[in-house]
Amino acid sequence: MNQRQRRQFARMGSSVNHAQGADTVVEEVANVQVVRDGQLVKVNQGTYNPSFVAQFQLQVIPYYFSVAAGVYTNIAAAALNAVLKVKLPFFLFGNIDFASGYPILKGLFPISNWQYNPPVVFGSTNRPGDNFSQWDANVTSLLQDGDLVITYTATAGGTDYLALKIIRSLDVGFATLLQATQSNLFGTNMVRYSAFSDAAVDIAQFANPFKCVDLTMFGKFTQDTVNPKGFKNPEQQQKDIIDIDFEFRVSKQKAIGCYFNFDAGAIDLNMFVAYADKIN
Repeated sequence: MNQRQRRQFARMGSSVNHAQGADTVVEEVANVQVVRDGQLVKVNQGTYNPSFVAQFQLQVIPYYFSVAAGVYTNIAAAALNAVLKVKLPFFLFGNIDFASGYPILKGLFPISNWQYNPPVVFGSTNRPGDNFSQWDANVTSLLQDGDLVITYTATAGGTDYLALKIIRSLDVGFATLLQATQSNLFGTNMVRYSAFSDAAVDIAQFANPFKCVDLTMFGKFTQDTVNPKGFKNPEQQQKDIIDIDFEFRVSKQKAIGCYFNFDAGAIDLNMFVAYADKIN
């Protein structure tokens, strides 16, 4: 075993069933495959839950509205005009790109028939709204302080529409996490990805890969892709959950983006944190 595999073996020692004997366990760990792409992202075989120092849960919640004379009416995805039933992305972290409205991530995720609007931090943005109007209570009542809201507008068939992808942290306002990456960083070692249900329409969301992006202050970037379905264990009974053994160093220049199927329900992303540090 190499040094990394020895550490992984030691970490799993307390949770591994030794019924087959130590030699079998060593052989299993020695055969773990690791995919590397420089320092941006490392993807490991998800055999056992890793140790972690912290954990937090994110939700990505979709909403659609029709808009008429400044009144927003919440509608189901099925009620959208046919040309608007397309994927729209959501973004996580990437504070230096967020400061300009996510122009780099928007460029990496082109959309059809919808238009990007500036992202909104609810509770901080004055008079939150979109290209049509300031939002009324039908929209704001669905939001919580600290939510990051990715917004899109469109007009089709003579009707105006608003789409939202709400990024919400259940432990601390997501905007707080985003701002904290200005002076702090943390590294994940696993993400538990849960669909809204085990219905086919919801688990189809797993087919959309995550793009992991490393940004620079001068607009250059590198990217890598992680495909959630590649981590689905065929022996797992829960169709709506995937554990992604995902090592990613989150800082102000690191971001994650992913398309969201128009008809999928909300998703949960439980982030397991291996370490956290202050930036010197």
